[in-house]
Amino acid sequence: MATTANNSQAALGNRDISVIFIIAAAALIVIGAKFWMIARYGNPTPAWDQLDDEGGFVFLKYLGGTLSWSDLLAPHNEHRLVSTRLWLLLWLVLEGYWDPIVQMLANALIYAAAATFFIGAFRSILGTQSWVLFAAFATLVFALPWTWGTTLDGFNVQYYFLELFSIAAIVAIVGARAFAPRWWLALVLLLCGYLSLAGGAATAIAAFALCLVQLAAGARRGAREWIAVVAVGAVAALMLADMPRHPAIYQAHAVWLFVRAMAEILSWPAATGLTFPPTLIVLAVITYLPSCLASLDIIASRPPCTDKRWLVVAFSGWMMSQIAAVAYARADASVTARYIDMYAFGLPLNAACLLYLLEAYPQIRSRRRLVIAAVVLWLVPVCAGTTLTLVKHTRRDLATARHVAAAQAQNVRAYLDSGDIHALQNNGQYEIPSLDPGTVARVFSQPAIRAILPPALVGEDSARRAQQRGIARDTGRAVEVIRDTILRGGFLLMPLGLALFAFGVARTKRAADNMPLAAN
Repeated sequence: MATTANNSQAALGNRDISVIFIIAAAALIVIGAKFWMIARYGNPTPAWDQLDDEGGFVFLKYLGGTLSWSDLLAPHNEHRLVSTRLWLLLWLVLEGYWDPIVQMLANALIYAAAATFFIGAFRSILGTQSWVLFAAFATLVFALPWTWGTTLDGFNVQYYFLELFSIAAIVAIVGARAFAPRWWLALVLLLCGYLSLAGGAATAIAAFALCLVQLAAGARRGAREWIAVVAVGAVAALMLADMPRHPAIYQAHAVWLFVRAMAEILSWPAATGLTFPPTLIVLAVITYLPSCLASLDIIASRPPCTDKRWLVVAFSGWMMSQIAAVAYARADASVTARYIDMYAFGLPLNAACLLYLLEAYPQIRSRRRLVIAAVVLWLVPVCAGTTLTLVKHTRRDLATARHVAAAQAQNVRAYLDSGDIHALQNNGQYEIPSLDPGTVARVFSQPAIRAILPPALVGEDSARRAQQRGIARDTGRAVEVIRDTILRGGFLLMPLGLALFAFGVARTKRAADNMPLAAN
């Protein structure tokens, strides 16, 4: 009896360790893929929003000694980018100068943390084999280069912070009793999400809706829980009320525009290259049907709020809230590269829900043809659209990004050397880091900003002088060495991650093989 118990405990311990290996492997693969993309296509020139907000506002005030908390809270369009501004200031202080490449590399760690947190959250919902399949699929989705729009822009880390804080908040609030420490932690994380991007308000709305559904299903009871739900709703309402107003030129001005944008997003990537509205709607339904069915099944079963299956409902609501927010706020450009990182979470979510439904209903799983048909119906459009996106769009976009990076660096160097704004004029589209040459000249001509520009624009001597300030005297060179090492060999994390993933799967299989012996 003791031997049997020991065998069982050892098998369970091996399985838990295997989960850690697989999650670590997923992180390595995603980080390695990001590092490869940055090394190959990264732009060393600060561009677009970096000029207006990062350099021309936050850095300028910081270098002048006038940066305040009100500046960090200042609106950027409809957002309050506190986490982004603090994060980018951190790397300026550590390296001593403005380095978009270092920002991109550091940002990749935030995205990998969000992705692996999401993968790990489903371990308590899916069986071992299903979770391994889900982890492999999710890792592939998160590692694909179609997320270049955020990866290759150091300023766009706000999307990663939103994803990380939102996922953490959802995990915290599911099962959290009213006003318990975990409940307060969830509220803090929701606030951090809002102070990263306006989409944090949508996350708060999703959390409020989850708590209401749990009340209706009897998973939460009592006056204390009601008060807590009202408090979450009040937090969401305050975020909406506080949200800065932004010119409505990109918003959905009619219901049909909103519906069209929703269909475009929900059908991504299956509908790549398609525009016929009924086709978009059909593919949208197919893509997100698993999460809808799984959520309805879980709600109907009325599990207690501590049941981890509520994460499926919460993540489904979160995805819908984020998609609806983008469809309303950016109806005319709802499926662009900068939003793909967020939409990518919808694919593994629905894959996990499909696997969950097959596990929850053995009578369906026993009908082999039905299972194959369901998997094929969901997987084929997704894989076909993914292939088309990568071959037709992503490959072209990355080639354009490389050309733009070289052209911007050349034109900005010409302006900095001559001081003649004509060097920024009459160039091709996107060949300077702003649509307005005057903005580039205004920001880069500031002595304080010019002194912290990266070596690719002003040379190594300027960078050495910039590193003589503050803690950069001690940390600047170390950051550069780490950056250069990553740019040369960071891609090797991908094969290392694949090997670790295979090792984790092998350990999982051995643990599963030992379980029957332990049960005998």
